[in-house]
Amino acid sequence: MTTPASDTSNSALFLTDRSGRIFMSDAHTSRLLALANDQPFPPGDACLPEWLAPILDEAKLRNQTKPDLAAQVERINASGRFLFRAYRLQRVRENGRSGMFAISIEHEAPIDAILDAAAARNGLTERQRRVCIEMLNGASYAQIGRALDIKESTVVDHVRRIYEKLDVHSRDELKRKLV
Repeated sequence: MTTPASDTSNSALFLTDRSGRIFMSDAHTSRLLALANDQPFPPGDACLPEWLAPILDEAKLRNQTKPDLAAQVERINASGRFLFRAYRLQRVRENGRSGMFAISIEHEAPIDAILDAAAARNGLTERQRRVCIEMLNGASYAQIGRALDIKESTVVDHVRRIYEKLDVHSRDELKRKLV
């Protein structure tokens, strides 16, 4: 699910030197780095987080052996999946900087957040969305009832209303409609 460029952009691009100092970035880099770093706010310093720094060594090595292949680091946390790709840049003119890298970030929100947003857009109530997410994560009606502290018959009623509202007839159809 791709969001247009806005506060919720799911990609970013920035330039860094071999020490990990960030020299240039787009408007989304700080936010995505903060999310990937499990921080509520962007870092105060403009440097790569420690866990991402090894991507520069890998990019240097790839530049010598397979220049068209990016070095990659994947990070998964509560904010979703982040894929970092680094390319070593070549100097264009003699007095230009050397040892520079371009790093892209691609972010995928956690599946529960994607499902919840899609369910909300389709008019499901908060309780129906919770039932829907539990159901699409593989929970039985009894397990959903226990998780949400409601009777199994109430879960069945919610599922009927969800299916009717979204005009679907199975979990597979529901997943296809929401993902």
